[in-house]
Amino acid sequence: MKTFLAGIFLLIIGFANSQTTAYTGENDLKAQLGADLQRKNALGAVATIDYGLSEYFSVGLQSAYIFKAKEIDGTPLQFKDRFDAKIRLSASLGDTFRFPENMDFYPGINVGLRDVGGHIGFRYYFNNGIGLFTEGQFVIEKYTNTIESNNRLNNQFAVLAGLTFDLHHEPN
Repeated sequence: MKTFLAGIFLLIIGFANSQTTAYTGENDLKAQLGADLQRKNALGAVATIDYGLSEYFSVGLQSAYIFKAKEIDGTPLQFKDRFDAKIRLSASLGDTFRFPENMDFYPGINVGLRDVGGHIGFRYYFNNGIGLFTEGQFVIEKYTNTIESNNRLNNQFAVLAGLTFDLHHEPN
């Protein structure tokens, strides 16, 4: 097992020579697919797409679906309880913090079906077009003061993690 892990590590290091730039600015196009981890044993899938507007800002869409939660506090869940969609605006600060070009740090805001919130994320590309991302999302303001039990999904702190794809890179 140690040999296998060492081999994977060396393979990732070897890909470092053909890295994708984590954020190229205007017309940059990134997609992310991953897991959505929330409290109450809620596990789901998330997909995002971000389009570069300028050197530092991008706009995007996010969709999430919680599939591992049958009920919350005894209340059965319906599709509308499991699904969420958001519009997002991110600021790419990898250059500001002088990260290598294959890494990006991006805080931002999102407006969703249930709340207005924020996100803080990190992308790392280890080859030409594919990498890993992790993101924390938090609620700033909920649309209603009375939270029904089943409205807690997609309306609380969440950790997202998965694969990120550069859809605008030019092959070598």
